[in-house]
Amino acid sequence: MRAAAAAALAASVLALPLISSSGAAGDPIGDKRAEAGRIAAELDALQEEAEVYAEQYNDAVIALDKVRDKVAAQQERVTTTQQRVKAARQAVSGYAVSAYTSGGNDEFNALLSSTGDTASQRRGYLSAVMGDKEDALDRLSGATSDNRHQLVRLRQAKADAAEAQAAVSEKREATSAAVAEQREIKSRVDGELADLVAKEQARRRAIAIRKAREAAARAEAAARARARAQQAAAAEQAERAAASTTTSEAPSTSARRSTGSGTSTSTTEAPSRPAATTPAPAPAPAAPPAPPSSGGASAAVAAARSVLGVPYRWAGASPSTGFDCSGLVQWAWSHGGKSLPHSSASQYAMSRKISVSQLQPGDIVAYNSPVSHIGLYIGGGQMIHAPHTGDVVRIASIYSSGTPKAGRL
Repeated sequence: MRAAAAAALAASVLALPLISSSGAAGDPIGDKRAEAGRIAAELDALQEEAEVYAEQYNDAVIALDKVRDKVAAQQERVTTTQQRVKAARQAVSGYAVSAYTSGGNDEFNALLSSTGDTASQRRGYLSAVMGDKEDALDRLSGATSDNRHQLVRLRQAKADAAEAQAAVSEKREATSAAVAEQREIKSRVDGELADLVAKEQARRRAIAIRKAREAAARAEAAARARARAQQAAAAEQAERAAASTTTSEAPSTSARRSTGSGTSTSTTEAPSRPAATTPAPAPAPAAPPAPPSSGGASAAVAAARSVLGVPYRWAGASPSTGFDCSGLVQWAWSHGGKSLPHSSASQYAMSRKISVSQLQPGDIVAYNSPVSHIGLYIGGGQMIHAPHTGDVVRIASIYSSGTPKAGRL
């Protein structure tokens, strides 16, 4: 499906010079610009799709590793149980052989031939001897069956995880192939169209950055407005409380001024009382303080700077092979003393959430919902990230990939 669409796009793009030369198109330059816009939009969509699949692949690998660990632990428990069952079976086999060779179980015959006990006592002893063996075997057999069923379920889960990983990998490879085909189309068109495509992509990125910044500014303005409203409400409440206190104190003051028969004033002053004070307005609730910066942040940023220009590679986490977005953050923070999973969603989930205004170098910025892209903040509103296939590790605005969510590791 994707290949057919790419082939159709290739045919349409390659036909552009013919349309322009024949004069059938009324506005060749406008047609080229429109085509450049279409190619740029298709490339942007494919690049974003490819990155989503890459992070889904990383998540599938993590899930598969966890399933394998569970299978190994369960297999060890099953092996232990089977050894106990084997020992029990050997004991039971020994009783059977003894009964066959001696004409009956010695223990059984002794109990039946004993004369010092009543028949009911003998039956009780026999039940205890044989019942204990049967109960032990039943327990071991049940444990073995339970473990066998658990192992079957875990093996199925492992198969499901492997299938999911294969499916995500297949989608990721298909998307990479589509991106490669689109880039091949771009390389075959004339320089003028290629330049128009690059300019169109730059224009779209600039618009996206502006919109993301405007959205962040609106969110911050709304937060400030809420804080002001809460502060005003607290001040109004404090004023009402102060007015209520003043009203209740007024009769007591008048009573203190009257002495004797009420026609004269005492020359002796009553002991002074502290004046009622108006409670201070309650402070507006402040945003929770950001958690302290992680140790090793400077080392993580320095590591990320050292690999600027390294090509993007899906599932990559090494300067020698390339990086995807979460692989870059994982590798950089390994130099800062932290072990992170190779997954943008998992990295953001394990971080302590902060506001964008609280970002400090070494923090992470995540994008989309669910999270499918991540970068390392370096200060000044910029991050280092591995954008997508065909690009390299580079510095960019934190708004270049959309509206960021911030976290501290």
